[in-house]
Amino acid sequence: MIIWKGLGILVGIAGFVGFMLSEMLTRWLQKDEGAYYSAHAWPKLLGGVLGALLAFGMVKILAKGDKPRVVIDKATGKELQLRRGDALFFVPVKFWPYIILGLGIVIACIPA
Repeated sequence: MIIWKGLGILVGIAGFVGFMLSEMLTRWLQKDEGAYYSAHAWPKLLGGVLGALLAFGMVKILAKGDKPRVVIDKATGKELQLRRGDALFFVPVKFWPYIILGLGIVIACIPA
């Protein structure tokens, strides 16, 4: 079950697209059915880098649309800022590019 808040799912999709682009590019360049991608580490690392870059771009886009809305609490008279607070698996989206890059490194280090 995928749990997200706001538009956090878009960062996960961006990371997934990075890995898929890497696999498709590797299959196209090597003209095989995935054996080269499975046997070598660099395509998976490339997928992590592409996924992290796409996720970073998505975080920047989401940050522009997450402007705080200021409201005043009638009971206390204090100002409160309300934000959408995008998150994926309870982790704020600003951390996901680093998680995706780390995931690509870990996947690349696993022997085939």
